[in-house]
Amino acid sequence: SATMDTNLVIMRFLVNVSRTGGKTETTLIQAGVLKLLMRALESDGMEILTPTVRVLSNLAYVKANGPLLKASGILVAMGKLVRRGKSEAGASLLAAMRNLTACGAVDSTLAEVTIPRMMTIIMQAGDAEDTTCAWVVLRNISLYSSLQPLLYNNGAIKLLVSSLARESDPKLRFHILGMLVNVAGFVAGRYKSFDDEEIEGEASADEVLEGDEIVFQPEVEVDLKDDDGQVQDLRSRAMEYALGEKTFFS
Repeated sequence: SATMDTNLVIMRFLVNVSRTGGKTETTLIQAGVLKLLMRALESDGMEILTPTVRVLSNLAYVKANGPLLKASGILVAMGKLVRRGKSEAGASLLAAMRNLTACGAVDSTLAEVTIPRMMTIIMQAGDAEDTTCAWVVLRNISLYSSLQPLLYNNGAIKLLVSSLARESDPKLRFHILGMLVNVAGFVAGRYKSFDDEEIEGEASADEVLEGDEIVFQPEVEVDLKDDDGQVQDLRSRAMEYALGEKTFFS
């Protein structure tokens, strides 16, 4: 229909103007763009889903937008999309979930549907990029103490240990180990001794996890389709991040 075609053009335009590294993303949210995104996510049009999810991914790339996104109600629409499966929006949905979980725009309701979906992608061992992105989403979720029980209850420990034993790729092992440290901290706290005195020489859960969020930073992705200069800048930042020279959000 003409209306759908117009909405599709608008959404494709927003993909480009929402990937400026912080120059326009917050302004777009303040101008009410999330209402457009929510309507598009809840529509029956399959073609509009991918650009809509890309816009959301770009908005979530700016860490400061996390509270705005979380308060907007758009997480409910994303939860429904994740529950339906990733086929409609493909890798764009995974990238959006990576950015949302990295900027703090995730709650228990969204995490409840996201965790088993990401674990399924990992266990299917299909596309390598999808698998890596699924690990990053789970690792980002594991940074939030309120969501760690959901990971534990979904069998994350078993998946982590078995994956660490068989996985040889250094980047994947980094994500797996980071998540394992975070979830293990929850387990250690859950089964901590109730004795009044701590065993001499045994570190408490808080001591083990001190500085964890600095070591295992959330990871994000921005839509890079049309701007070669921005691509190069982000690749340089990603390389510095991977080498431990700076955090991705610095």
